[in-house]
Amino acid sequence: MHTLFALITLALAAAVFAWEGLCCLRTGDFRAELSRRFSCEHALFGDFCWGQRQKLAGPLYFAALFVLLFGRIFLHASQLYTVTPPWVYGSMYLLYPVIYILLLCKFFFCTRYDLRQLLVVLAFYIFTMAAILPAYEQDIFALFGFAAAFKDISWRKALAWFAAFTTAMAAVLIVLSLSGVLLIWHPEFSSRMELGFENPNHLSRVLLSIVTAFLLLLPAQKRQLAALWMLLPTLLFVKKFPGSRSVFLALAVLILLCLLFPLVCRVLQNRAIRGLLSAVPLFLLAASAVAAWGYDPSNAVWEKIARFSNGRLQNWRYTTTLASPRLLAQELPKSPAPGMDAPIIDNSYFYMLYRGGILLTIVLVILSCLLIYRLLKARRYWFVCVLFCWITHSPFESFFFCIFSNFMLLLFAPLLFGQPFPEDGTPSKAT
Repeated sequence: MHTLFALITLALAAAVFAWEGLCCLRTGDFRAELSRRFSCEHALFGDFCWGQRQKLAGPLYFAALFVLLFGRIFLHASQLYTVTPPWVYGSMYLLYPVIYILLLCKFFFCTRYDLRQLLVVLAFYIFTMAAILPAYEQDIFALFGFAAAFKDISWRKALAWFAAFTTAMAAVLIVLSLSGVLLIWHPEFSSRMELGFENPNHLSRVLLSIVTAFLLLLPAQKRQLAALWMLLPTLLFVKKFPGSRSVFLALAVLILLCLLFPLVCRVLQNRAIRGLLSAVPLFLLAASAVAAWGYDPSNAVWEKIARFSNGRLQNWRYTTTLASPRLLAQELPKSPAPGMDAPIIDNSYFYMLYRGGILLTIVLVILSCLLIYRLLKARRYWFVCVLFCWITHSPFESFFFCIFSNFMLLLFAPLLFGQPFPEDGTPSKAT
């Protein structure tokens, strides 16, 4: 119901913006006037109380971000509590209407859009809703909402609040687990969970979100040194305690890129290399499909790849036996194995292909490729390094297209609105 409400309000806003922008056109210079008004930014209800409305933009946006992270990080571990909480595990999805209301208020009342930008948002939303309605992927709606409402929000403030919220929630879970308030995920398991998180991969992913956010918050001249005093200890901790191979590999790639950043700047001047790097998400989608459908357990090479993937390759292959990709989203059939509701797909591209459908997968992969291309063209090389850290992580986990972990998806907003990307501290000339 709240999705339909969002669509109706977006359509009404588009109608109001169109009326405000196109009414009273002079017939003498119709084309010039139409072009000017079509590209002229204006707010809903004009300038009525604009100063007061503008002050609410940041609080509304960051409140929505807090609700999202609270649900996806803190409530996600709610079944670990010894004292039964007043919510159930699935109740975090009830927070999404709160997120949408906050973002819609920011979108309609606190931001100036032009008609082109509004039509892009409306078309993208209608397509997304039509594509994923059969499976109702809440995280894709959240991705759209945060990107659409990101206009005029400071990148640095958004990053700082993201890092602060995530760190605070992770710290509370760790303190609760060390104090003995938390139990294991399920009574029949014999071992305690990892510091308040239901599995080590989730703990590692949250740590990856925190350290990559703080890396971009540091002054540019200190980021190479941060590879040694911040990223390297996190990598050793992840390797020793949670044991997440995907996060270990992602951090190893990021540390290497940070230490060799001057060389990275020179290499990325090459147009052919920029073209190849821009197509990496497409290559990973193709490689995931080949691995899933071509896996042969009797082949020694495939078995080595399967061992490296820590069972993920078998999960991808198992998914292909239960269902086939569809044009639009689908609910995957339940696993016949006892105790398992649905197959586990620890691959962002393969997960999107099977859950989100072929159309949505193509759109998001193309947007990812275009984002990398635009970042490389604009010389935002620090952004590229962090984005490739998450891209390294993406074939082994299903969270790449989720805004609650991959904050780099906020850069979809300037991409969609045709605006310049924020500065990231890359030197003006390669050194």
